[in-house]
Amino acid sequence: MKVKMNLKTKMLVYILTATSIIYALALGYVSFKLNNLAFDNAKKLTQTYAREYANYTKADLNVDMNTARALAQAAMGYKNINSKDRKNIHLDMIKHLIEENPNFLSTWFNWQLKYIWPNYKKEDGRLRLTYYRHGGEIILKEEIIDTIPGFTKGAYYDILAQKRDYVMDPYYFTYAEGEEQILETSVATPIMDGGVAVGCAGIDLPLQRFQDLIKTIQPIEGSYAFLIAYNGQYVAHYHEENIGKMLSEFSDFNPQILVDIQSG
Repeated sequence: MKVKMNLKTKMLVYILTATSIIYALALGYVSFKLNNLAFDNAKKLTQTYAREYANYTKADLNVDMNTARALAQAAMGYKNINSKDRKNIHLDMIKHLIEENPNFLSTWFNWQLKYIWPNYKKEDGRLRLTYYRHGGEIILKEEIIDTIPGFTKGAYYDILAQKRDYVMDPYYFTYAEGEEQILETSVATPIMDGGVAVGCAGIDLPLQRFQDLIKTIQPIEGSYAFLIAYNGQYVAHYHEENIGKMLSEFSDFNPQILVDIQSG
Protein backbone atom coordinates (compact mmCIF):
# COMPACT_ATOMS: atom_id res chain seq x y z
CA MET A 1 0.00 0.00 0.00
CA LYS A 2 2.85 2.28 0.91
CA VAL A 3 4.57 1.49 -2.36
CA LYS A 4 1.39 2.38 -4.29
CA MET A 5 1.10 5.69 -2.42
CA ASN A 6 4.71 6.56 -3.18
CA LEU A 7 4.16 5.70 -6.83
CA LYS A 8 1.03 7.85 -6.98
CA THR A 9 2.86 10.67 -5.25
CA LYS A 10 5.78 10.46 -7.64
CA MET A 11 3.47 10.38 -10.63
CA LEU A 12 1.58 13.38 -9.27
CA VAL A 13 4.84 15.23 -8.76
CA TYR A 14 5.96 14.40 -12.30
CA ILE A 15 2.60 15.49 -13.75
CA LEU A 16 2.57 18.72 -11.76
CA THR A 17 6.17 19.43 -12.69
CA ALA A 18 5.54 18.79 -16.37
CA THR A 19 2.37 20.87 -16.23
CA SER A 20 4.21 23.72 -14.54
CA ILE A 21 6.97 23.63 -17.17
CA ILE A 22 4.44 23.61 -20.02
CA TYR A 23 2.49 26.42 -18.38
CA ALA A 24 5.65 28.46 -17.89
CA LEU A 25 6.70 27.90 -21.49
CA ALA A 26 3.24 28.78 -22.75
CA LEU A 27 3.12 31.89 -20.58
CA GLY A 28 6.60 32.91 -21.76
CA TYR A 29 5.61 32.34 -25.38
CA VAL A 30 2.43 34.37 -25.00
CA SER A 31 4.34 37.17 -23.26
CA PHE A 32 6.95 37.12 -26.00
CA LYS A 33 4.27 37.33 -28.70
CA LEU A 34 2.46 40.10 -26.86
CA ASN A 35 5.71 42.05 -26.47
CA ASN A 36 6.43 41.63 -30.16
CA LEU A 37 2.89 42.67 -31.01
CA ALA A 38 3.15 45.72 -28.76
CA PHE A 39 6.50 46.62 -30.34
CA ASP A 40 5.09 46.22 -33.86
CA ASN A 41 2.08 48.34 -32.98
CA ALA A 42 4.30 51.02 -31.42
CA LYS A 43 6.53 50.95 -34.51
CA LYS A 44 3.55 51.32 -36.87
CA LEU A 45 2.16 54.15 -34.76
CA THR A 46 5.52 55.91 -34.81
CA GLN A 47 5.79 55.52 -38.58
CA THR A 48 2.29 56.93 -38.98
CA TYR A 49 3.19 59.96 -36.89
CA ALA A 50 6.46 60.39 -38.79
CA ARG A 51 4.74 60.35 -42.18
CA GLU A 52 1.97 62.63 -41.00
CA TYR A 53 4.27 65.32 -39.65
CA ALA A 54 6.77 64.91 -42.49
CA ASN A 55 3.94 65.66 -44.91
CA TYR A 56 2.88 68.60 -42.78
CA THR A 57 6.42 70.01 -42.80
CA LYS A 58 6.72 69.49 -46.54
CA ALA A 59 3.38 71.20 -47.17
CA ASP A 60 4.40 74.11 -44.95
CA LEU A 61 7.62 74.65 -46.89
CA ASN A 62 5.78 74.23 -50.19
CA VAL A 63 3.59 77.21 -49.33
CA ASP A 64 6.68 79.35 -48.84
CA MET A 65 8.30 77.99 -51.99
CA ASN A 66 5.18 78.82 -53.99
CA THR A 67 5.40 82.37 -52.64
CA ALA A 68 9.01 82.61 -53.81
CA ARG A 69 7.99 81.27 -57.23
CA ALA A 70 5.26 83.88 -57.52
CA LEU A 71 7.77 86.59 -56.61
CA ALA A 72 10.21 85.39 -59.27
CA GLN A 73 7.50 85.14 -61.89
CA ALA A 74 6.34 88.68 -61.16
CA ALA A 75 9.93 89.87 -61.63
CA MET A 76 10.28 88.23 -65.05
CA GLY A 77 8.75 91.28 -66.69
CA TYR A 78 11.67 93.44 -65.57
CA LYS A 79 12.52 94.45 -69.14
CA ASN A 80 9.10 96.03 -69.54
CA ILE A 81 9.74 98.39 -66.64
CA ASN A 82 11.62 101.65 -67.09
CA SER A 83 15.13 101.15 -65.69
CA LYS A 84 14.73 104.21 -63.45
CA ASP A 85 11.59 102.80 -61.82
CA ARG A 86 12.57 99.15 -61.79
CA LYS A 87 14.41 99.03 -58.46
CA ASN A 88 11.67 100.87 -56.59
CA ILE A 89 9.01 98.55 -57.97
CA HIS A 90 11.01 95.49 -56.95
CA LEU A 91 11.59 96.98 -53.50
CA ASP A 92 7.86 97.54 -53.10
CA MET A 93 7.23 93.90 -53.99
CA ILE A 94 9.51 92.40 -51.36
CA LYS A 95 8.57 94.98 -48.73
CA HIS A 96 4.89 94.23 -49.12
CA LEU A 97 5.63 90.50 -48.91
CA ILE A 98 7.49 90.69 -45.59
CA GLU A 99 4.92 93.10 -44.14
CA GLU A 100 2.10 90.67 -44.88
CA ASN A 101 3.95 87.59 -43.60
CA PRO A 102 5.17 87.99 -40.02
CA ASN A 103 6.80 84.54 -40.12
CA PHE A 104 9.30 85.69 -42.79
CA LEU A 105 12.69 86.82 -41.54
CA SER A 106 13.59 88.50 -44.81
CA THR A 107 12.58 88.77 -48.45
CA TRP A 108 15.03 89.49 -51.23
CA PHE A 109 15.97 89.82 -54.87
CA ASN A 110 19.37 89.14 -56.39
CA TRP A 111 20.11 90.41 -59.88
CA GLN A 112 23.09 89.93 -62.14
CA LEU A 113 24.15 93.50 -62.92
CA LYS A 114 24.94 92.78 -66.55
CA TYR A 115 21.26 92.07 -67.22
CA ILE A 116 19.69 95.04 -65.43
CA TRP A 117 22.24 97.80 -65.99
CA PRO A 118 22.60 98.52 -69.73
CA ASN A 119 25.94 100.28 -69.31
CA TYR A 120 27.50 97.65 -67.03
CA LYS A 121 30.31 96.00 -68.97
CA LYS A 122 31.65 93.46 -66.45
CA GLU A 123 30.69 89.82 -66.47
CA ASP A 124 30.54 89.55 -62.67
CA GLY A 125 28.65 91.46 -60.02
CA ARG A 126 25.17 91.38 -58.57
CA LEU A 127 22.67 93.66 -56.87
CA ARG A 128 21.16 92.30 -53.67
CA LEU A 129 17.99 93.94 -52.37
CA THR A 130 16.85 92.75 -48.94
CA TYR A 131 14.17 93.66 -46.45
CA TYR A 132 14.73 92.08 -43.04
CA ARG A 133 13.32 92.25 -39.51
CA HIS A 134 15.29 93.93 -36.77
CA GLY A 135 14.07 95.10 -33.37
CA GLY A 136 10.45 95.05 -34.44
CA GLU A 137 11.18 97.08 -37.58
CA ILE A 138 11.53 96.18 -41.25
CA ILE A 139 14.81 97.46 -42.64
CA LEU A 140 16.11 97.78 -46.20
CA LYS A 141 19.60 96.72 -47.20
CA GLU A 142 21.04 97.33 -50.68
CA GLU A 143 24.35 95.82 -51.73
CA ILE A 144 26.48 95.49 -54.84
CA ILE A 145 28.62 92.40 -54.31
CA ASP A 146 30.67 89.72 -56.05
CA THR A 147 32.22 92.09 -58.58
CA ILE A 148 35.52 90.19 -58.41
CA PRO A 149 36.00 88.19 -61.64
CA GLY A 150 35.32 84.50 -61.23
CA PHE A 151 33.46 84.79 -57.94
CA THR A 152 30.89 82.03 -58.50
CA LYS A 153 30.74 80.11 -55.21
CA GLY A 154 27.70 79.73 -52.99
CA ALA A 155 24.01 78.85 -53.07
CA TYR A 156 23.11 81.83 -55.25
CA TYR A 157 25.36 80.66 -58.07
CA ASP A 158 24.11 77.09 -57.66
CA ILE A 159 20.59 78.39 -58.29
CA LEU A 160 21.73 80.23 -61.44
CA ALA A 161 23.59 77.19 -62.74
CA GLN A 162 20.92 74.61 -61.97
CA LYS A 163 17.96 76.84 -62.87
CA ARG A 164 15.66 75.22 -60.33
CA ASP A 165 14.00 75.83 -56.99
CA TYR A 166 16.31 75.65 -54.02
CA VAL A 167 15.83 74.92 -50.31
CA MET A 168 19.03 75.67 -48.42
CA ASP A 169 20.45 73.50 -45.67
CA PRO A 170 19.85 74.96 -42.19
CA TYR A 171 22.33 77.67 -41.23
CA TYR A 172 22.86 80.18 -38.44
CA PHE A 173 22.63 83.82 -39.46
CA THR A 174 22.24 87.28 -37.99
CA TYR A 175 21.03 90.37 -39.84
CA ALA A 176 22.71 92.87 -37.52
CA GLU A 177 26.11 92.80 -35.85
CA GLY A 178 25.93 91.81 -32.20
CA GLU A 179 22.57 90.06 -32.47
CA GLU A 180 22.08 86.42 -31.57
CA GLN A 181 22.24 84.15 -34.61
CA ILE A 182 19.06 82.46 -35.78
CA LEU A 183 18.79 78.94 -37.17
CA GLU A 184 17.04 79.40 -40.47
CA THR A 185 16.65 78.20 -44.01
CA SER A 186 15.95 79.94 -47.31
CA VAL A 187 13.71 79.05 -50.21
CA ALA A 188 14.64 80.56 -53.55
CA THR A 189 13.83 80.26 -57.21
CA PRO A 190 15.58 81.66 -60.30
CA ILE A 191 14.30 84.59 -62.34
CA MET A 192 14.37 83.36 -65.92
CA ASP A 193 14.61 85.30 -69.16
CA GLY A 194 14.65 83.24 -72.35
CA GLY A 195 16.25 80.24 -70.69
CA VAL A 196 18.86 82.37 -68.88
CA ALA A 197 18.82 82.80 -65.10
CA VAL A 198 19.28 86.56 -64.59
CA GLY A 199 18.81 86.51 -60.82
CA CYS A 200 16.69 84.92 -58.12
CA ALA A 201 14.00 85.69 -55.58
CA GLY A 202 13.98 84.26 -52.10
CA ILE A 203 12.65 84.20 -48.55
CA ASP A 204 14.46 83.52 -45.28
CA LEU A 205 12.49 81.43 -42.80
CA PRO A 206 13.05 80.73 -39.09
CA LEU A 207 13.17 77.05 -38.13
CA GLN A 208 11.87 77.65 -34.62
CA ARG A 209 8.33 77.01 -35.85
CA PHE A 210 9.22 73.36 -36.41
CA GLN A 211 10.71 73.12 -32.93
CA ASP A 212 7.42 74.30 -31.43
CA LEU A 213 5.65 71.53 -33.36
CA ILE A 214 8.14 68.75 -32.65
CA LYS A 215 7.92 69.25 -28.88
CA THR A 216 4.22 68.31 -28.97
CA ILE A 217 4.75 64.95 -30.71
CA GLN A 218 4.80 61.93 -28.39
CA PRO A 219 3.24 58.87 -30.09
CA ILE A 220 3.89 56.60 -27.09
CA GLU A 221 4.85 57.32 -23.50
CA GLY A 222 8.55 58.05 -23.10
CA SER A 223 9.10 58.68 -26.81
CA TYR A 224 10.04 61.94 -28.50
CA ALA A 225 10.39 63.31 -32.01
CA PHE A 226 13.06 65.14 -33.95
CA LEU A 227 13.36 66.68 -37.39
CA ILE A 228 16.46 66.15 -39.53
CA ALA A 229 17.42 68.17 -42.59
CA TYR A 230 18.63 66.53 -45.78
CA ASN A 231 22.25 67.19 -44.80
CA GLY A 232 21.83 65.28 -41.52
CA GLN A 233 21.47 68.32 -39.26
CA TYR A 234 18.95 68.45 -36.44
CA VAL A 235 16.41 71.17 -37.23
CA ALA A 236 14.19 70.43 -34.24
CA HIS A 237 14.62 68.10 -31.28
CA TYR A 238 12.85 67.32 -28.01
CA HIS A 239 16.18 68.00 -26.32
CA GLU A 240 16.83 71.54 -27.54
CA GLU A 241 20.57 71.37 -26.91
CA ASN A 242 20.80 69.02 -29.92
CA ILE A 243 19.37 71.56 -32.38
CA GLY A 244 21.93 72.51 -35.01
CA LYS A 245 24.10 69.46 -34.34
CA MET A 246 24.81 66.83 -36.95
CA LEU A 247 23.39 63.34 -36.83
CA SER A 248 26.91 61.92 -37.22
CA GLU A 249 27.87 63.37 -33.83
CA PHE A 250 25.74 60.77 -32.05
CA SER A 251 27.43 57.37 -32.03
CA ASP A 252 24.39 55.61 -30.51
CA PHE A 253 22.04 56.57 -33.32
CA ASN A 254 20.63 53.65 -35.31
CA PRO A 255 20.21 54.59 -39.00
CA GLN A 256 17.78 51.66 -39.37
CA ILE A 257 15.20 53.86 -37.68
CA LEU A 258 15.28 56.30 -40.58
CA VAL A 259 15.17 53.46 -43.12
CA ASP A 260 12.13 51.98 -41.42
CA ILE A 261 10.33 55.31 -41.35
CA GLN A 262 11.10 56.09 -44.98
CA SER A 263 10.09 52.67 -46.24
CA GLY A 264 7.09 52.19 -43.93
